[in-house]
Amino acid sequence: MVLVSSRSAMSFGDLRGILQYVPQFRGKTFVIAIDGAVVASENFANVLLDIAVLHSLNVKVALVHGASHQIRVLAARRGIATTNTDGSGVTDDATLEVSVDAITRLTHTILQGLQSVDLRAATANALHAHPAGVVRGVDQLFTGRVTRVDADSLVTMLDQGIIPLVAPLAAGQGIGNLRLHSDAVAMEVAVALKAEKL
Repeated sequence: MVLVSSRSAMSFGDLRGILQYVPQFRGKTFVIAIDGAVVASENFANVLLDIAVLHSLNVKVALVHGASHQIRVLAARRGIATTNTDGSGVTDDATLEVSVDAITRLTHTILQGLQSVDLRAATANALHAHPAGVVRGVDQLFTGRVTRVDADSLVTMLDQGIIPLVAPLAAGQGIGNLRLHSDAVAMEVAVALKAEKL
């Protein structure tokens, strides 16, 4: 599902067109994958309003965010050469450190944004991951892959009217943090929640 808003005047015909979908999706779960570049854009305020509308229509919303934009910006500010910014390639120590900082800051920004439109949200530590290992002869180091999603904790949040916010980061067993690809995370979360829309 892509949420793009061009806040122009809405006609009654537009409203009727929207309302025909309300009964179809009431009580259903949508997983929204939001890129870090969207959060940094002027349109983020409109996306927040769209999420608030979905929530008001009793659509359960879980958010998964990326952070490649924020990682690139923070790495440039610190003068760090990253091995990858989206969690799809090798993640070395320096890249992991800047990624954790950027993801943590971005998570806080999104939580503040959701609060600004009167939505309750919480970070969800619902991902279990293992290192991606060696891919085509190259050790991926601190890049991980999702092995399990704790769907029960996410469902509990959704049932209480809380929007779970899932970051592309997980604690690997005995090795610390692992950087994940946010689109892959969103897919795994959607499957685990049996979401109606991704």
